[in-house]
Amino acid sequence: MAESEPELPFLAWVVHKFGGTSVASAECYQNAAAIVTDVVDSEPYRRMAVVVSAMGGKPKVTDMLLTSVHAAAEGNMERCEALLQAVRDKYCTCIQELLGGSGRGAQLP
Repeated sequence: MAESEPELPFLAWVVHKFGGTSVASAECYQNAAAIVTDVVDSEPYRRMAVVVSAMGGKPKVTDMLLTSVHAAAEGNMERCEALLQAVRDKYCTCIQELLGGSGRGAQLP
């Protein structure tokens, strides 16, 4: 008979939600990651979920997405596409900063 995993006491879920200003830049993402890492290191058996929503900063991603929807609804696809490209650019810049000189971000447009 195979050994079973040891029974662990029930641990409630801890949910960390990061969005807006707390993920507005690469530095902010690093700070959020440090918070999560600290929890994992201090409580390795903790049940945890991490939720990351839209980046903040100027301009706010949520605002750009909402404006792009309105532009599309009005038939202004040029404006819509420009806004969506701005969102993509904002995330790509952040990812490239997070990956640094690793070369892993080289495939990003």
